[in-house]
Amino acid sequence: MSPPLSIIGSWLTLFAATLDSYDIDSRAFLRERGVDYSRQSDPEHRIPLATMSSLWDDAAAITEDPAFGIKAGQFVTPTTFSALGIALWSSCSIKDLVVCWCRYLHVFSTVADMELAETDTEIIMTCTLNTHSDSVKASLYAIDATLSALLHICKQHYGSEIVPISTSFTRPQPHNIEPYQAIFGPALKFDQPCIEVRLDRTTAEKKIPGGNPSLAKATEQLVADYLQKLKAPSLIRDVQQVLFELWPRGDAKLDVVAERLHVSPRTLHRKLEESGSNFRQQQETTRHQLALQFIRQAHLSITEIGYLLGFSSASNFSRAFKRWTGSSPQEFRARQNAHH
Repeated sequence: MSPPLSIIGSWLTLFAATLDSYDIDSRAFLRERGVDYSRQSDPEHRIPLATMSSLWDDAAAITEDPAFGIKAGQFVTPTTFSALGIALWSSCSIKDLVVCWCRYLHVFSTVADMELAETDTEIIMTCTLNTHSDSVKASLYAIDATLSALLHICKQHYGSEIVPISTSFTRPQPHNIEPYQAIFGPALKFDQPCIEVRLDRTTAEKKIPGGNPSLAKATEQLVADYLQKLKAPSLIRDVQQVLFELWPRGDAKLDVVAERLHVSPRTLHRKLEESGSNFRQQQETTRHQLALQFIRQAHLSITEIGYLLGFSSASNFSRAFKRWTGSSPQEFRARQNAHH
């Protein structure tokens, strides 16, 4: 099994601000689900897709607002995307902004790939979601929030008259499309094969008042360095990848992982400590992430999931799952089914 797709930790600031606007204590909400908000300012901190999707789905359920994701975009700030956000805000045109976004998207999220195309009259952004398996899906609300945040940045840059020529969503059409029209304009398409935003090329190429090419260049170099580091080999990522493969086989043990990584158990233990972690922590992290993946697979019973994750009984798994998420596996699955 592949290592988890991830989102940069600073994305939590937008998520928390949105929850707070509904008079919901975002810190308590995150704490109950085992998410440490204090790490949102750490540029090295990344959140697995399974965890982040669960947060968005839970928030939409608790607020009872299908437009939760779309409304979240208004809370975007220059630091929402860490250094990438600063680079976007420093862009000298909307075109420069979307080029930067597409080039360095993986700094924000490895969940999707973006392609940019141009015609004589349009600039076209196309988004393709990356999913390693059918068990992990990006939350519809998270996708809404990302697109909404990007459009809010464009509007803050150039003015509210920035409206896409058309916007395509892969999601089903919501009952109320007014919140979508308020951000993306009237030309909306739903149930499409890919996510696509079309912008007027002439408007996108106009220079933005206050654009700062020197700052844009400097921050873009920071972003490029971060992306290179993200792609570089990492001991913790390697350990997690092996654990993802071993948990369902019942072999998620230090000596087995060490053998797979061609080091001694003692060396692996020492290197993990040098990285600020330990093997037990990585076991717990990957167990939690796999639990969120497996619970979305309707064909797996709660007992089977517990067995796959090495728990001696369904009740032990249920206790651990409630510690991780604040809900029992049955409650969590019922809530997911109600919103999909």
